[in-house]
Amino acid sequence: MNNAHDRAFLKLFVGILGGLVGLAVFLFIVANLLAFFTQSSKRDQFQMARLEERLKPVAAVNTSAAAAKQAASQPSSSQGGGSSSGASSGPAHPWPGHVVYEKVCSACHATGVAGAPKYGDKAAWAPRAKKGLATLVDHAVNGFKAMPPKGGHSSLTKQEVQNDVEYMLKKVGLLAEAKKASGS
Repeated sequence: MNNAHDRAFLKLFVGILGGLVGLAVFLFIVANLLAFFTQSSKRDQFQMARLEERLKPVAAVNTSAAAAKQAASQPSSSQGGGSSSGASSGPAHPWPGHVVYEKVCSACHATGVAGAPKYGDKAAWAPRAKKGLATLVDHAVNGFKAMPPKGGHSSLTKQEVQNDVEYMLKKVGLLAEAKKASGS
């Protein structure tokens, strides 16, 4: 009889143990699914926040009468050191060449993407310098081959683009040659 009791106990024990293992596997799968959907929801929220940040307006125009009075009472931007809140189309002082290079142009000119002459590579810049500074600035402002106009940064002024072209030519010692070729 002990044998029959042992078998019954073993059968019950294995059944309960199997049920517990099945329950544990089921709970593990449910927990992983919940974690996945929670993370994807957070990921979606993060992506939406980044998208909203990229799409938000760069500036806002205040058309109230108080703002107009304040703008009229401020000195002109030629006297001040920064940009005014008036209707000026650019900064009070254009970015110097090294800033334009670091913020915009280094994306392609640091590595030579799509045939862009690398910063500091005199051999790559020499034939371009022979075309003249005016031509190089025109290509940079209006786009040339794979290069988009103003390096894809449409808010740059022509002076800022020229500052950058001069900066890159000066690095390789070809600025004087490019100016000479342009007749300046």
